[in-house]
Amino acid sequence: MKKKPLVLFCCLLFASMVLFPGVIGALSDGWVDGEAYSSGGGCAGSSSVLLSQDPAVLYVGDKTTIAVKNSSAKSVSNEWSVYDDKLEILRSYNIQATFLGLKPGYSMVKFQQVSRNLFGGEEVAWNTKGVYILPASLVISNAPAAMEPGQTLALNHTFERGVSFGEISDYLVEQGAPSAVTLTQEKENELWASALAQYEEKSILYTSSNPSAVSVSQDGVLTAVGGDAVITAQVEGLDIKAQFTVSVPVEPVAVEQVTLTAQKDTFEIGETFQLTPVFTPENATDQTGEWTVSNRRVLQNNGDGSFQALAAGRAVITFTATDGGKRAQYVITVEANTVEAQSVSIQAGAFSSWEDSGGIRTYLMNIGTIRTISASVSPANAAQAVTYTSSNPAVAAISADGRITGIAAGETVITAQTENGHTASIRVRVQGQEPSSSEAPPNPSQPEVSSPSESSQPQT
Repeated sequence: MKKKPLVLFCCLLFASMVLFPGVIGALSDGWVDGEAYSSGGGCAGSSSVLLSQDPAVLYVGDKTTIAVKNSSAKSVSNEWSVYDDKLEILRSYNIQATFLGLKPGYSMVKFQQVSRNLFGGEEVAWNTKGVYILPASLVISNAPAAMEPGQTLALNHTFERGVSFGEISDYLVEQGAPSAVTLTQEKENELWASALAQYEEKSILYTSSNPSAVSVSQDGVLTAVGGDAVITAQVEGLDIKAQFTVSVPVEPVAVEQVTLTAQKDTFEIGETFQLTPVFTPENATDQTGEWTVSNRRVLQNNGDGSFQALAAGRAVITFTATDGGKRAQYVITVEANTVEAQSVSIQAGAFSSWEDSGGIRTYLMNIGTIRTISASVSPANAAQAVTYTSSNPAVAAISADGRITGIAAGETVITAQTENGHTASIRVRVQGQEPSSSEAPPNPSQPEVSSPSESSQPQT
């Protein structure tokens, strides 16, 4: 008499699951290793599924097949799925599927079945199982650390287990497997032999981080040129690769020819421009050289390939390569412009000391020493050419490019004059001993004298 209520209860529960399968399904939609679920609730007459392997173990790049041990004969649909990108479903047929291990680590597979029950409704059942993927390594057995220019070498490769046999059980536990999951050496050797068969069927893809230094062919032949490169070998389609660095001495490449390029060859006074040396061959080792100009009154040479047009005229720019003395020339024409100079100032930062008397600054230098000054004309697009003069050349002489030479004890006034007559001056005293350095030197970034007038008197 007591069995009837139990049977009645199971039937009512079974019917409720048929009528409300969505409610039950919502209570168990996660991924838990080993989870089994049936909308039949486990009562007599309900169906469930059991997977054949617990757990599955394979090497990365190898395959494993998992089958369902029991399933409903009234199946409406069967579906296999994987937990993450460590596994890929190669093929599935009804209650059996084959999986490819893409990355080492732990993953899961899930089988879900929808069946018809006795009342014509649908019953959902599933089960999940852990899959453990062992790592493997690609080893380049003759990877060189260094090669000589022109040398070639065919690479050889082998495969190695990423975890030694004695450590596999510990590795599985680290990945989350139960401690009871162990492999015999015979089983492990079978897994490794299966993986090797898969690896040997695939191509090895070779790449070089710097092919101009060390190139590598598709069949793994290195060719050394010069420089450093990282060589990568990877099993096609798998997360199994090897890397090593090769260093090759760089043989000097001599300069054969040098030419100069610029956007144009005609400029206005005040313009700046850049010339670029082009070396032949392109990979010449030493691509340095020296810049010179034929007329420093027309062009200011900044020493780095940049120039400023100072005055109307023509000048030849010459670049002489350090390697072999190869030369290239470029002819520049500077045209006069209509912008008038408004003022001129002198930068006297080369002097280490001075004296002030009545508001007039006198710069000090020694007999036989040289101090170089420079002049700036405003506005910047006006003619920048100036003429330097010394009021007492017997005391100090000044060259056209602003170099003052102390000749005899005494004083002189150095004047810079623009083409349209604006002047600026400084007073210089030449003495027979080194000038005192008790006073702070002037700031070379600031002009010491600026005069918009045509007066030749020194300014403070």
